[in-house]
Amino acid sequence: MLRRLQYTGEDWLQGSVESGSAHYFTYRKQKERVTTGIWVYSQPYVRNDVAIVLMDTQGLFDLRTPMEINKAVFSLTTLLSSYQILNVQNRISEDTLQQLEFFVEFARSAVELNNKSAKTKIDLDTFKFQRLEFLLRDWTHFDDETDYDFCRKEMAEFLEETFSRKSHDAGTRDRIVSMFSEMSCFGLGHPGKCVSKKDWDGTLDQLDPEFKLLAGSYFADIFENHIVVKEPLFQG
Repeated sequence: MLRRLQYTGEDWLQGSVESGSAHYFTYRKQKERVTTGIWVYSQPYVRNDVAIVLMDTQGLFDLRTPMEINKAVFSLTTLLSSYQILNVQNRISEDTLQQLEFFVEFARSAVELNNKSAKTKIDLDTFKFQRLEFLLRDWTHFDDETDYDFCRKEMAEFLEETFSRKSHDAGTRDRIVSMFSEMSCFGLGHPGKCVSKKDWDGTLDQLDPEFKLLAGSYFADIFENHIVVKEPLFQG
């Protein structure tokens, strides 16, 4: 049975996150990674008659994962997603853009390879992946975290400025833009000191109030206004 999303406003961040529960993505405060590969949430949600499947992936650049595994994980995520959120800390660095381009090119090569044997061909001249969003965690530059619309506007301007600085990037930015139908950016501040404590049990009431308000507005906006229906890539 598919679950229906019924949460609005601040209700998106009520209750607690249960570490180790079969009903949630697992988290732990530790140096070693927790997520390996690609994890899929146990139940789809239904919103506006669309089934929404949530995925989480391992961090791409820990020292234990071979590059071939990183390529496979990120490329599969790109192929499977209609709305892909790239979680980075503080800023969009040149390294992040170069790595993103590399992995997305790898995903595109899978589409090209399938095209050779598929009866129904994808027009590779116009083909694009769907939506990419940069989510900058620990973002400290909002003047007012309680004004969600203004924060969205600020981050759109930040993304435009970031992608306009391309005099020395050898075409990286232009190629990334050409590979996605939509691109956006948002930032979330630090959730609060509680998440750094080893004894934090996931109780969301302990989070910073402004973080809760902004994150709640962010999730509500995604699920109420930005549902992206997945377009099929591979056909027989």
